[in-house]
Amino acid sequence: MDSFLREAQITELSYCPLQQDGRASLAIETLSQTGCFLVRSCVPNRLRRTVNASLLALFSLPQQEKLRYLADKSRNALDSGFSPYGVARALDTGIPNLLETWDLGDPLNKWPSPLQEQYDCLETFEARLHDIALWSLDRIDDALGESRHLSAALRERPRGLHLIHYFPVSRYADRGARRQSEHTDNTLITLIPAPVPEDEGILVYNRGEGEWAQVQIPADACLVQCGRLLEAITLKRLQACLHTIGTPRYGSATNVARLSTPFFASPAPEFCVPTEVGPERRVAVSSLERDYFANIFRSQV
Repeated sequence: MDSFLREAQITELSYCPLQQDGRASLAIETLSQTGCFLVRSCVPNRLRRTVNASLLALFSLPQQEKLRYLADKSRNALDSGFSPYGVARALDTGIPNLLETWDLGDPLNKWPSPLQEQYDCLETFEARLHDIALWSLDRIDDALGESRHLSAALRERPRGLHLIHYFPVSRYADRGARRQSEHTDNTLITLIPAPVPEDEGILVYNRGEGEWAQVQIPADACLVQCGRLLEAITLKRLQACLHTIGTPRYGSATNVARLSTPFFASPAPEFCVPTEVGPERRVAVSSLERDYFANIFRSQV
């Protein structure tokens, strides 16, 4: 594991605003309030800057060029490549989210060849986020006080970087369209590095307070969110983080494009997790993913 994590610190989210004291360990009671925590000093500034430049180069390509690398989400929800506006829909309303996305895959047929340098940068970033995910799962293990070895479930599936371009809201946007619905991720954990612009943040629901609060992620940090699979594995001792992205008003000063690079840390498709407390029943991750993504891509499945 890279030496940069030796300096990493944890900041817990209990009652918003964020506590400002860095911590080396987690308290489960606090983590259960929001289902997330910050890991600081884990993303080198130089890497973050080159990642941002790579995203700008990628999403600035002409639409017809991006469509040459189309992902087929109707056949495989985890397919790599470009997904234009209209593919991903809000879980509650079915209205398309105001975004387009790109998932890393084979650079020979799912990536523009002139952007090979950008691909290499993003692949390096993905590997680093995978290391942060393993480190974070070990910290969660320590907090649970049990030898679950959560990170072992993740070692065989390093792929998970998801590139998102949220559009400025158009005056012609569908009525009720948002950037994201309120949702939890179908992951072990999700890592959210700082977006562009950084002050956009992310909205997280605090169960202890019964309210939403915006979390701003520092440039060198990642927000670590508990996912549905972690909730299942811990038999709901930890709950998945309920979160969303705010949708700016048309014409407002905050109505600008937003770039995000979440890392979805999940086990291999054949990995099984319990589905309920009590008599243990187990189900494969592939089955859970199929059901989850069918709602997001339901216009196409």
